[in-house]
Amino acid sequence: MTKKNTIKTNKQEYGSERNFYPCAIGFAICIGVNNALAALQSSANVKEGIGTNSIMIKTTARIIGSLIVVPLVLERYGQKAAMLFGQIINISFTLANLYPVWYVMYPAAIIAGMAVPCTWVGASVIIQSIASSAERDQNADSSSQKYFGMFLAILSLGQVFTNVMTELILDWNNIARYVDNFVEGGFNHSRTISSYNITSDNLLTCGSMDCPIDYSFRQTSGKFFVLIPDQTLLRVLLTVYILMQIGGAAIHYVFVTGKSSATEQGEISPSMETPLLTDEKRNVSSGIKKTFKYATSLQELLTFPVKLLFGITIAYIWTEHNRAFVSCVVGVDKVGICTAIVDIMSFATSLVISKNSENVGLPVIFSVGLIYDLINYTCSLLWKPTVSTKFVSYIFSATFGITHGIRRNIAFLVTAVHSPDKSTGFILQFILQSLGASISTAWSVPLCVIVKIYINMSLTITATLCWLIAKVLLDRYKQQREKL
Repeated sequence: MTKKNTIKTNKQEYGSERNFYPCAIGFAICIGVNNALAALQSSANVKEGIGTNSIMIKTTARIIGSLIVVPLVLERYGQKAAMLFGQIINISFTLANLYPVWYVMYPAAIIAGMAVPCTWVGASVIIQSIASSAERDQNADSSSQKYFGMFLAILSLGQVFTNVMTELILDWNNIARYVDNFVEGGFNHSRTISSYNITSDNLLTCGSMDCPIDYSFRQTSGKFFVLIPDQTLLRVLLTVYILMQIGGAAIHYVFVTGKSSATEQGEISPSMETPLLTDEKRNVSSGIKKTFKYATSLQELLTFPVKLLFGITIAYIWTEHNRAFVSCVVGVDKVGICTAIVDIMSFATSLVISKNSENVGLPVIFSVGLIYDLINYTCSLLWKPTVSTKFVSYIFSATFGITHGIRRNIAFLVTAVHSPDKSTGFILQFILQSLGASISTAWSVPLCVIVKIYINMSLTITATLCWLIAKVLLDRYKQQREKL
């Protein structure tokens, strides 16, 4: 078989639809754990900011990993190997949480951070290959929107499962008391439940008025009592997380296969571990040069704010929302259920975008996202928590779930539409996503939530305007090509 045919066959094999669900499900399990653990950091490890500092270090390391590790692993060993490598190494950060001191957490964050981009980029390239192979039935943009919408919807379901499980484990003491009382005393169980109580005065420092710098380094702060979960239950949860991460990697190893239609016809096909780009030699230096070349193109520069905003938004939900609007208001044991609400709404949003891929394009998604996010941030800015309105925490979890779904779909679709080289485009997307998350976690302790909300609103407007310019230029370029 010639080199040209080898590359063509390899593209068919990576684009096989039979790989879609194993790839998406295995990814959802592993990343669901990753995101759930990140959501707990600003509460479980709030002392001295170890949790948020670890996430900042990990996201910063992801930038380095995206530049150096991803090109080397992806182009030398292939997408499947990249996914597995990232998943297995990422377990080290979960293990570190069993002994959360800075000299364990920070090195683990560096190691896991440098490896985890391989999982994201490897899975994204496979999904884009599947979408590309389906272009004969619909145009490329709507095909990408369909498959990435399905992929992100499955990812949201995985996170829903993980966060419901987190809620059940961390709230196990209350659940056990409820069950015991129900069995012994019928329906009169309300008095045995140890509810989370906080005064109106304390609630004034929650929500947009939460300022971590005022208490993170005060060992006597009363907020530690309401933010840090039971340590025994936390260790049980971390053990379950580790088993789930191993299971997700096992799904990828066993079920993501390299068989293709060409193989069924009797032709020799390379295995899934064979990289897509086999026609030229790659190394770290050439990978960085290639990434820099695409990063400095006008299209990429104009879409940078979109991808940066995605990272800042998800980090805001992981840290500020979970700490200031959930743990501070209704209790740390409700982080799991509130994050599950976020993911349910993110799932619904991704599903709507995927199902309407032929009728709803990026202009509509951007317009709706801009108006919706500005209203959502304004409402969270104006809300003053009180004892009688604590239920609003759950409402904000739902509304920010929609924001999460919109921004995540936009980031992937912008990469699929505007990046001429998809693997490099997803590397750049992950770098900017990581940079945004790193920035957001870096200012998590120093800045009050009210300041971060104003920053997020400004970035939302800026990102939309920059993408609009990028779209005009891309449409003009396509029209010129059609005339030739």
